[in-house]
Amino acid sequence: MVFSGKPSGACHACRARKTRCDQVPEGCGQCKNAKRVCPGYRKQGDLIFRDQSSNVVHKFKAREAREAKKVASAPTPDNIGSQEDAALGSRETSLEIVQQQEPPLFVRYAVAPTLEDLATGFFHFHYVLGIHGPSKGHFYNLVDIARDQKIEDSLMTSMKAVGLAAYAHTTRTPSLLQNARYQYMKAIQLTNAALNSPEDVTKDSTLMAIHILSIFETVTGCRQRSLQDWSKHLHGAAAVIKLRGPGQIKSRPGRHMFMHLASQLMIACMQDNRKLPAYIREYMDAAIMEVSTPEPALIIQHCMMQYTDLNSDIQNKVITDPETIISECLELDGFLLAIVTNTPDGWEFETVFTDVESDLVYDGRYDVYYDYWIAQMWNALRTLRAMLNEQVRNTLLAGFSSKPPYFTEPQYTAQFQISTELLYQIEDDILRTRGASSNKQTWEFGEIGTRNEQVF
Repeated sequence: MVFSGKPSGACHACRARKTRCDQVPEGCGQCKNAKRVCPGYRKQGDLIFRDQSSNVVHKFKAREAREAKKVASAPTPDNIGSQEDAALGSRETSLEIVQQQEPPLFVRYAVAPTLEDLATGFFHFHYVLGIHGPSKGHFYNLVDIARDQKIEDSLMTSMKAVGLAAYAHTTRTPSLLQNARYQYMKAIQLTNAALNSPEDVTKDSTLMAIHILSIFETVTGCRQRSLQDWSKHLHGAAAVIKLRGPGQIKSRPGRHMFMHLASQLMIACMQDNRKLPAYIREYMDAAIMEVSTPEPALIIQHCMMQYTDLNSDIQNKVITDPETIISECLELDGFLLAIVTNTPDGWEFETVFTDVESDLVYDGRYDVYYDYWIAQMWNALRTLRAMLNEQVRNTLLAGFSSKPPYFTEPQYTAQFQISTELLYQIEDDILRTRGASSNKQTWEFGEIGTRNEQVF
């Protein structure tokens, strides 16, 4: 089985004509405009592996024919004659061998991928995204680990667990979840063994395994305990980050893995209404200093870090002054608004209008982004702005209803209206997220459940 590039998600008609396909679930727009029936789309999961059995059989037959020809043309005491007779005999012998029927074993049977191979391939196909264009990638560190180090058993088993769980949901095969949970428990045992090893505890593969195990909880979680297990995985990853020290942010791959885990840890801390560990904030500031010009994604994450601590202070009554709460929230929102009003290069998205009625299309239109990572960053920004403005709105409402009333000046009423309208706008923007255009990294809206690991 060979890697032949990422298969196109376009319909057959658009692939044959090499035209851009918008991949609308009910039938693409190109076919609709051409007044032809859309032939539909291929299942991406079935294209992960390609059956090369016929090519293998063909090569085997050709090699056997060449070897038989050499044996037949070798001189023997019983085979002495002219060069013409020898050549003729050789050709006849070769012809006979080529025409002979092969045993049915090579025709009837083909090497099929095991369930574990399918799970690993499914994980790579749906979760690993390389760096290209404005995209900073997703789990691309796996390539670096495979090239420079070794994919430890704990990491490989965690990928199998997540791949099986995601594949079970995609194919609606609950029976596969039992296999996924077996791999999950096995991965936990292997990871615990790595954590108890002074040599393995600081390896990239160990930290990556913990991160992937946290994804398993988001894919399969349907109980409160799943949320607790997810949080435990992240706090365990935070302890490993501390052991790895500040040197991990010097390299781009190390910095990328740290930032990715830190963003997940922020969610866990916000859920528990507590601040980030001091060393995480220290490493985050150092990571930003490593970049000459802060990237938009770093600005978003830094604002998220600031709000995580601010939320902890508000919920634990460290900050109680309403005006201070509003001013600090609006200050952070201002940094995010600057990204929205001055869209970074490559972050542009296209709004597509359609008459197709589908559960995957919201309000007759959807937004198409460069790839999954860009869409993820936009929704991270929107979600953070929603939390900030919801905090502003709730603080203003509490002031309006207090006795005597607080925030009686007109600017507070105007801010209340601005924050309320923004929350509705953000809701629409997130629901219209569909993914990437067909000529770039394919990521359909329907795969959001598979690409389950969001930044926020």
